[in-house]
Amino acid sequence: MLMALPPMGVGLRGNVAMMAQEEEEWEEDDDRVAEPVAITDEVEDRWQQLGASSELLQHMHQEESTAVRARTRASLPRHVRGAALGAISQMLQVLTQCQSGWFKAALLLDCYCSKSADPIADLPMTCICLTRIVHKFDRNTEQAGRHHLENTLAEKVWHCAENFKVWLATSGYEVAEMTGDTINRHEREIVKALEWRVDVPCVERWCTLYLVRFGTLISPELASNLQRLHAKLLVLARAVVMHQPASEDLTHGRLALGLLCVALVDAGMVPLHAFQPTGTSLTDWITMFATLQPAGAVPACTLSAAEWSKILETLKVSAQEEAKCLRVSAHRVLEVLGPTLASIYQVRMHQRGN
Repeated sequence: MLMALPPMGVGLRGNVAMMAQEEEEWEEDDDRVAEPVAITDEVEDRWQQLGASSELLQHMHQEESTAVRARTRASLPRHVRGAALGAISQMLQVLTQCQSGWFKAALLLDCYCSKSADPIADLPMTCICLTRIVHKFDRNTEQAGRHHLENTLAEKVWHCAENFKVWLATSGYEVAEMTGDTINRHEREIVKALEWRVDVPCVERWCTLYLVRFGTLISPELASNLQRLHAKLLVLARAVVMHQPASEDLTHGRLALGLLCVALVDAGMVPLHAFQPTGTSLTDWITMFATLQPAGAVPACTLSAAEWSKILETLKVSAQEEAKCLRVSAHRVLEVLGPTLASIYQVRMHQRGN
C-alpha cells in the first residue's frame, strides 16, 4: 500500500522503462470496451436504502460547488493550519475517544478561514466552536448527551485551546482572549459567515458514498475487500487533509474519487494506465505512482481486461463521472500525495534522530 517513502532511488529509475513496457502490453491487449452497467430501479432502491441515493450524490455535488464558489481568501499558513487541525484532533479525542467529525471540522476550518479577515487571532476559539458544531451533526451523539458535552467542553477542551493559544503567541501571533461569552458569540459569527452551511460533505462522507454505490454493483467477492479499502482511503485522506487545504482543484469530493482510483490500482483491480492523464507520458505516470510504493513498483492488475474494464465502467456509473474526471482526480491526488508523504517521512526521520 502507498506509504511515506524517501525520494526515488537509482534502482527505481532503471525499472520504470520495464514497467512502462508491461503497461503498454496491457494496453495493446485491451480494447477498453466494456458492456454498459445498467442502473435499474432495483439498484436505485438499494442505494436509497443504504443512504447513497443518486439524489444525495447530486445534492453533495451542489453543496460542494457552492462552498468552493464562496471562498474569497487564501487559507492559513501551512504550519498554523496544521497546528489548528492538531488541536481539533486533541479536542475530539478527549471528548469522544475517537476522531468522529475531524474531516468535517477540517473542511469547515478551510471554508471559514477563507472568509475571515484575521482568522489567526480567534483561531483557538474557532477550534472549540468547530468541535462543537460537528458534534451537533454527529449522528452518534444522542440529544440527551449534548448537555454533558457542553459541561465537559469547559474542563477538557479549554486546556487544549489554551495550549494552542500559547503556541500561537510564542510563534509571534496576537491571539484574542477567550471567555464563555466570546466563544458563544464567535460560534454565531462562524455559522453566519458560512451562511449556515455547516453540514458540508467532507472526504469521509464522499468515500463512504462512493464505496457504498460502487460495492452494490460489483461481485460479492470483490465487494468483500471494500471495508479494508475504506480504512486505507481514510488514512491517506487524513494525511492529505492535514497538509493540503480544500481548494477548487482539490475539493473533498475529488480527493475521495482520486484516492479510490489510486486504491483500485494498488489493490490490483485496475491497471495504472487506465487512469493515465492526458498530456502525461506513460513513463512519467508510472514514475509518479511507483515513487509512492514500498518496493518502488506498480502492483500488477490481477484481473483480465474484460474484468477490469467492467470495474472501471462500474466506477464511472456509480460515481456518475466520465473517464476524464477519473483521470484528472487520480492525477491530482498523486500530485499532492508525493509531497505529503515525503513531508511525513522527513518528520519521522527527524523524530528518530532526536
